[in-house]
Amino acid sequence: MIQLKKEIEVLRAVNHCNIVSYYEYFETKDSVIVVMERCKGDDLFEYILDHGPFQEDAAKGIIRQILSAVAYLHMRGVIHRDIKAENIILCNNRYLPTYLLAYQLTHLLVLATT
Repeated sequence: MIQLKKEIEVLRAVNHCNIVSYYEYFETKDSVIVVMERCKGDDLFEYILDHGPFQEDAAKGIIRQILSAVAYLHMRGVIHRDIKAENIILCNNRYLPTYLLAYQLTHLLVLATT
């Protein structure tokens, strides 16, 4: 439960157009419910299985968006521990925009040395 709360704190601090937005969370006696932005569309893995590989221009657009999201996270000292095709959503089954699901994030501790 402590790890989940840390992850929720990181989610609160993340705001990027290609990362699924966090809204809030609720705790019950037995579980924690995290409310996030709704994304319609297939994940990248399912899309490729159903439609085959992308043309180069479309693939470049998707990769550009993923790298933009990852660079944003890294600039804030956050790593995504589970980047894979299943965690990339193609909104409305189109090439743009692409969303990176933002769970399994870890905030990096920066240690100052003197």
